[in-house]
Amino acid sequence: MARILLIDDEPAFLRALCGMLEGGPHMGVPVERAEGVPAALAAGGYDAVVTDLRMQGMDGWAVAGWLRANRPGTPVIAISGDTSGGSDAAFDLVLSKPVRKATLLQAIEVVLPGKD
Repeated sequence: MARILLIDDEPAFLRALCGMLEGGPHMGVPVERAEGVPAALAAGGYDAVVTDLRMQGMDGWAVAGWLRANRPGTPVIAISGDTSGGSDAAFDLVLSKPVRKATLLQAIEVVLPGKD
């Protein structure tokens, strides 16, 4: 079972992401504010991170940068309704909102093949 850190500053969308992973092969752990990423990663081992791009304070590009500097090799999937303003190269995959459950699960399989 993969542990997936889910980051979004919209509580309703964050709950939806968690719901997409419930009862499946992966466990989603929500973080409502990107500033909580370093503490969340230090507290437990996560296999991948799914983050919103546009957030107040630390945005998705900053999250990806922090991970590359402090946890290299951790796959990062970005989800956003607007991907302009930054490089997609910072992420392993970029998904558009709204995202479907099947799309999210397939993206996790791509970045974590065989991790059930």
